[in-house]
Amino acid sequence: MTPRLAKFYAALLAAFFLPLYAFGSQLLGPYLLGVLPVMVVLGIAARLVLTAWQEGSEKGKQANTGEHAYGFGGNELLAFSDDSGQIWIRAQDVRNVLQLERSDRWMAQAYPHGYREVHPKVKAYYVKPEVVRRHWAGSHRIEINRFLSWMDRELVFIQSRRATALLESTPDLPTPQSKLPDNEHTGSITGLLRPLASHVVAHWNGNQTLPKALLIGGVIALMVILLILKLPRPSNVIAHYQTIGVIGIFQLGAPMAIAFWWGMGVWRSTLSWVKSERSRLFALITTAFSMSMMLSALDMLAERDTQYSLADLIMIAADMDPQPEIKLEAGGKRLNLKGPLGFGTTSRVARMLKDHPNIEGIELHSPGGRADEGLALGKLIRASGLTTYVRHGCASACVTAFSGGRFREAVSTARFGLHRSGFHWRKATESWQPIDLSVRDFMLGQGVDRSFVAKGMEPSIHDIWEPIVADVLASGLANRAWVQGSS
Repeated sequence: MTPRLAKFYAALLAAFFLPLYAFGSQLLGPYLLGVLPVMVVLGIAARLVLTAWQEGSEKGKQANTGEHAYGFGGNELLAFSDDSGQIWIRAQDVRNVLQLERSDRWMAQAYPHGYREVHPKVKAYYVKPEVVRRHWAGSHRIEINRFLSWMDRELVFIQSRRATALLESTPDLPTPQSKLPDNEHTGSITGLLRPLASHVVAHWNGNQTLPKALLIGGVIALMVILLILKLPRPSNVIAHYQTIGVIGIFQLGAPMAIAFWWGMGVWRSTLSWVKSERSRLFALITTAFSMSMMLSALDMLAERDTQYSLADLIMIAADMDPQPEIKLEAGGKRLNLKGPLGFGTTSRVARMLKDHPNIEGIELHSPGGRADEGLALGKLIRASGLTTYVRHGCASACVTAFSGGRFREAVSTARFGLHRSGFHWRKATESWQPIDLSVRDFMLGQGVDRSFVAKGMEPSIHDIWEPIVADVLASGLANRAWVQGSS
């Protein structure tokens, strides 16, 4: 790596990490400072491993590319002969040996017929031996003269003999028959997808110019992300929560992958831009802008009101949401529900009611859970005409389910907790979620005092209001005191 490129790498890293701290704090939260150093170390280690693997696999590729390796002073130089027998040496190998300071772009302009990309399978610059002699002719450096002598004596001599032997051993091939154009063999859909797939691969590899990678790649990424986020979801969350989980994983993971694809393409195009001796200032500005836009997009994606965290979505899709313990008691006339209200709870209670038609009530002991599940359970309890009971604790979504009872009984030592819905991993906001409005309307429809409901909706997910049982009874949330042993 040249000093100029090393300085650019350092500036590029600074341009990346500054917007990361500015825009990524909300996404990573308090874990940013702890996670970021680990990510940096893992990234450096992965880069070293990838480099070692690429260097190790290079020799395995030589047989497929027709290149032959030659050694000079501990350095490896790859060379091949084209169909006319002309010898070409990898320019990067010559650059490493002779410390060439001119860029590939400059050399290609200076020697248009002797310094260019000529290999059909390898995207790299190659140089003719005569260009090497011409460029370094008259040099007084001993190591350069030693290399020129070695190149003529060994590399050119051996490679010429290999090319001659290969041409003599190759039989005459029949003239290939003309084939139909590609669009005669493929359908119209394939014909449309092929250029798009080629552009996607070229962008990822950094083969696009920097402005093209920024604009065209950005437009493609934005359009695909918008289409993904517009995918319809089933309206009945309780009946189709696993489907919603799968769609949510796709809507969260796919835009992140697309943003990563766009950012990596811009990064690699930026490196090619700098190596071509173009404006470093433009490269730094565009790279900082692209990284900031990536982080802003991820941050806005994370702040979507209807979006669960990735861990939540995986648990929902796999039907592994925390479940309460549900059992019969009081001679088969009452259910006892203890634990969190995860997705699937209402369906389990509905099956219990169907299997045991003599059930008249349900005792709730839950810290809460999914707001949609609490509302659905409350509606099921109301439709079944059940009495609800609380003797221990009932908070959050459990309160919604409790309010669905025809008669709602609580002991004097019961504990209730109310707050708005939300996600623990998100910062508190003043806005209500759509489910909050549904819960409010449901509780008001059950006769609960409006001011009590409004006060219960004031705390965010990170806080809670715990009214005393006397206030719970006065508000109508509980409409009878539960004297244990009487029911």
